[in-house]
Amino acid sequence: MRVVIVTIWATICGAAVIPELHNAIASISTPILNTVGSLKLASSEEIDDKPLKYIVVLKNGYIDADYDSHQDWLEKRHSSLQKRSGALETIKNKFKLARDTQVQFFNLDSVKGYTAILSNSLVKALESNPLVEFVEKDEQIHLSKVATQNYAPWGLERISHRKIQRQLYMGRFFYDADGGKGVTVFVLDSGIDSHHPEFEGRVTASRQFGLSASLNDNNGHGTHVAGTIGGRTYGVAKCVNIESLKVLGSSGTGMKSSILMAIEYVIKSHKRRLRSGDTSYKGSIINLSLGSLPSNAMDRAVKAASEAGVVVVISAGNEGEDACKISPSRSEFGITVGATDYDDTFASFSNYGRCVDVLAPGVAIQSASTRNKPPVLTGTSMAAPHVAGVVATIMSMQPPINSEYSSGELLSAQDIKRKLLKYTTKNVIRNLPQNTPNKMVYNGGSMGFKSLD
Repeated sequence: MRVVIVTIWATICGAAVIPELHNAIASISTPILNTVGSLKLASSEEIDDKPLKYIVVLKNGYIDADYDSHQDWLEKRHSSLQKRSGALETIKNKFKLARDTQVQFFNLDSVKGYTAILSNSLVKALESNPLVEFVEKDEQIHLSKVATQNYAPWGLERISHRKIQRQLYMGRFFYDADGGKGVTVFVLDSGIDSHHPEFEGRVTASRQFGLSASLNDNNGHGTHVAGTIGGRTYGVAKCVNIESLKVLGSSGTGMKSSILMAIEYVIKSHKRRLRSGDTSYKGSIINLSLGSLPSNAMDRAVKAASEAGVVVVISAGNEGEDACKISPSRSEFGITVGATDYDDTFASFSNYGRCVDVLAPGVAIQSASTRNKPPVLTGTSMAAPHVAGVVATIMSMQPPINSEYSSGELLSAQDIKRKLLKYTTKNVIRNLPQNTPNKMVYNGGSMGFKSLD
């Protein structure tokens, strides 16, 4: 199998039980239990089999007993492996992640499975197992900065004007004073300094995934991203609530499986808020500034979130290549964001192409900073939170669910995406690569959005 290396773009849940499924497949040529029971994990005599960590995605449609048998078998064999050659400890040390030696199950509704350290022989057997849809190697993710510059920001002013005279920014940002109210943005990143005065108590440091470190942002990237989304000075949506889901350590590295677990957490949180009857709740957003080589697991996770009603905003990437070659930016179910500079020119580092949905400021963006970290950063990860903030503003305009003006449901993620793209500023960006939409994000400015139709 090919090694997948994940890159966090820009200056970048707990285990779930196997779900109940009610549509049983009428007949299976080989019983699941017998198929799985014949598999064998590497022992101390099989060190050359080189166990590594994998993501296993299971198929939908089987009966509960099949999933339960698979889970029981897996946990028993995995426990046996832990007591053997020390191979799991080797992998744990390699990735420096406290929970790597555990089997972790996840359930994103339409995507379910687990992560575990497996031998090559077991992976091959799983790939031919009728219960398994695919097996994908888990790998580290890391930050990818393009530049750090030491001059003032301009992005907020740009997104609140249809046109602006180049290089003559006056610092005038027009915005909805209630923008983001009732909306929660989940920032999957290096953590957030939740006590920073920029956030006025609207940030919750909720969880960390796959990491042994604290919830603090010891890198600075997550705090910067959150500041652009909803900071009082640097933020687009100044009333939005933000939750920090820490998936990266202080060095900016983490695991792809941690992203899946965090997305699962968001989906469950969103559904819980809907069931609670809280009429002030207007929906949830994920800001996802990361990418990898094509990954079915990542793409499926974005799709599952969108289908659950969560809007996913994704940075296009900083490699200067086709965004359709990158996951999850290639997903049609997210909102993929490319970067522009202060001269309304497409940023040379930004990924491009038909998989990019919208453009936003991404060069020399000033935002909140942690101690000893520069407040001005560049990259498509700086462009994405501008869009997340505008999405939060749009979502906050929905009438309360119990209002006579409400249909009784929140707008779907795809409806929000269409609304965002409808109001973009068209054909103002220069030097745009072929097949890249010429659409600059727009927050409504002093004009406001006309409607949610």
